[in-house]
Amino acid sequence: MAITSNTAPWYADFVNYKVCGEVPDEMDPYRKKKFFREVNHYFWDEPYLYKRAYDGHFATFKAAQKVLQAGLWWPILFKAPHGFITKCDACQRMGNITRRNEMPRNPILEVEIFDFWGIDFMGPFNPPSNGNVYILVAADYISKWVEAIASPTNDYKVFKSMLRKYGVKHKVSTAYHPQTSGQV
Repeated sequence: MAITSNTAPWYADFVNYKVCGEVPDEMDPYRKKKFFREVNHYFWDEPYLYKRAYDGHFATFKAAQKVLQAGLWWPILFKAPHGFITKCDACQRMGNITRRNEMPRNPILEVEIFDFWGIDFMGPFNPPSNGNVYILVAADYISKWVEAIASPTNDYKVFKSMLRKYGVKHKVSTAYHPQTSGQV
């Protein structure tokens, strides 16, 4: 059953090992060690070779949450993963996860279109147009959509009425605190 062609695919050695336990003879000790480490990520289900997407499992609560998210439930839902994890050989050999094993968490900011806007006055422009000397400009950071309103003044009253009209929550951003703009 072994594949022995010179034009065999890259995974031929994995298939040969999974199907009939044959290890390539031409491998040096380093390559054999690497081969056995990599072949553990694959499993054979006649007639296909599959790669496992990930190994291991989540903590007790996380495993139960995944089951709940799938729309399933049973009376010992939170107890069952605990029993499984305490009997898992790989987890028991690993021991407790310490700070050294942790990876830094980088949150992914999910924003919708029209969630973050930049708002500023432009002007004064001369000559005035219909008594308006300033333009209040609002630009959406995601879609780059721009809205502009002509105004006779650039005071807080114009700004406040526009915010109230569109239901905008205002956060002030300055050069000293640019993190509030969301673009940093």
